[in-house]
Amino acid sequence: MHRTIRVVEQLVEIRGHVEWGPPKTSSGDRTVTIPQTIATMLSEHVARPVVQQSGLVFPTIEGHPMKCGNFRRLWKKAVASAGLDDLTFHELRHTAAALAIDSGAHPLTVKERLGHSSITVTMDVYGHRFPAQDKALAQALDEVLKGSLAGPRKNPSATKMRQK
Repeated sequence: MHRTIRVVEQLVEIRGHVEWGPPKTSSGDRTVTIPQTIATMLSEHVARPVVQQSGLVFPTIEGHPMKCGNFRRLWKKAVASAGLDDLTFHELRHTAAALAIDSGAHPLTVKERLGHSSITVTMDVYGHRFPAQDKALAQALDEVLKGSLAGPRKNPSATKMRQK
């Protein structure tokens, strides 16, 4: 089962008309690996006839692209039934980024997954979530310093070469 989603274009609604367009930036064109659980859920969803026939992941009941107003109504209904009335759809993106960071994801990985145009954008928005590493850096530098004060280190591979 494929576990990647390739983002190559987006639907844009202009004055009530929906049309295809490129992602906002060239970094928006990307491949994202998804968790197995989501891959399973999506494969079941896209197997539905209306989804298959439309070529869209989330079409209307008739198989057409969904307009923003229709999506907002469905979203509000779904979050209300879950007791999450104040949750906006865009907050899911922030939640996913926060979970990735809290799981130890490297800033460049977060940048690539979100399709940010630069690492600066990622750090400006999410930099506060990355753990401070000053103490760990000081500890690592202390180990290097202790090693250098203990005297010159022998290169084990150089010793083996001389013995041959």
